[in-house]
Amino acid sequence: MSKEYYFISDLHLGAGEFKKTCAFENELIHFLQIISKKKDAELIIVGDMFGFWELNRNVEEDKLNYIINVHKNLFEQFKRTGKNIKITVISGNHDYELAYNIQYQKILKKYNIEVCKDQHMIKKINGKKIWIEHGHQQDEYNKISEWGDDKIKPFSYYLTKELMYDLHQKKNNKKDWVLDIQSVQPREWIPNWFFSNYFYNELNPILRYVALPFLLFFSFSFLVLLAGYLKKFNLITIPFLTEHFSTKFGLVGNALDIIIFVDTLVIIVLLIILLPILLIYLDSKRKFRNLGFSAENLKQVKKEKYLAYAKEVFEKNKNVKIFIFGHIHTAFMKKIGNNLVVNTGTWIKKLKRIKPLKLFILPSVYYPHYKLTIMHIYAEKNKIIVSHKHIDKHIKPPFTWLQKFAIFFVPYRRKKQENQLSIDL
Repeated sequence: MSKEYYFISDLHLGAGEFKKTCAFENELIHFLQIISKKKDAELIIVGDMFGFWELNRNVEEDKLNYIINVHKNLFEQFKRTGKNIKITVISGNHDYELAYNIQYQKILKKYNIEVCKDQHMIKKINGKKIWIEHGHQQDEYNKISEWGDDKIKPFSYYLTKELMYDLHQKKNNKKDWVLDIQSVQPREWIPNWFFSNYFYNELNPILRYVALPFLLFFSFSFLVLLAGYLKKFNLITIPFLTEHFSTKFGLVGNALDIIIFVDTLVIIVLLIILLPILLIYLDSKRKFRNLGFSAENLKQVKKEKYLAYAKEVFEKNKNVKIFIFGHIHTAFMKKIGNNLVVNTGTWIKKLKRIKPLKLFILPSVYYPHYKLTIMHIYAEKNKIIVSHKHIDKHIKPPFTWLQKFAIFFVPYRRKKQENQLSIDL
């Protein structure tokens, strides 16, 4: 029984095989070097260590050896670290083969990585139990109906396999944003993410830049239209908004007058034709949000589903004090009575949705970043401590100037998260 445990998950090694790179390889090697100095510790990889689903069909038959050969330095470090501390991996949905493929288990053993073949495993600390599983068995789209059967594949396997294959075939070297689809969370954001990249990256530049001034001044044009009606009914006069800009700014003013005129016509048409549709849309959006069908609410519903399952585990197993899972790529810690539910996050790229100021009618921008999550569990006096650590890996987004402009005025807000929680023994 180890005195302390380190948990990471959802590395999806091999998912970047189209570039034969691992963006966080240096950080992972450094982490392995640090924990290898511990005297009585264990590293547990909570599923999806490998991204077998995402691999190109050309390496279907020898996926594990392919990934190891691409990341030789990383696996040599696994071997060195595994000489000093125990390393255990449990299979997830993307690397389910680990649970039944004996050859894979033997290969990883050479690198001092033990494979847990069960759906979950139990670890002990100070006489209490930690329940560990990847979490995909509670997800209908990713659930393995007959555990250990090498012929069983969940629905998401076929979707991911075909989708990633098509994206690999159709992407071009300059614009491979389509391959970031795995980083879009929650999945309900995919249509918005796709439209955002279409507008900023794929839309014909002539169309984009012809439409741009009308989009940027759309809100301002609405104010001009409103000011005109206020003046017409003798309610209030706002000189700056009711005068022709051509009289003050010459040619620039003429262009601005044309833009405002076109925007005003569009606004009037929208008000006449689309106002009833808009009212129905807003009302339905509100109703669906109340029922839990918005992207954020669906994300919360998924989280609540795992919390409910964790409660069942706690009730049926009184000595289990901590429930740990991965899969949803959203690190969190939540205390339920004197029990803890912990998600181990992910090490792959994440996309943060940033909405431009409402002044500009522009699509959201999806900002790439890495939040490499490490959960550390150890005993201290009469308590078990769970510490949430993460490594922020900053990258330079390959944004166009328009994407940079769209988010330039938007302040970056970081969500507050618990860094440490404890339970009493």
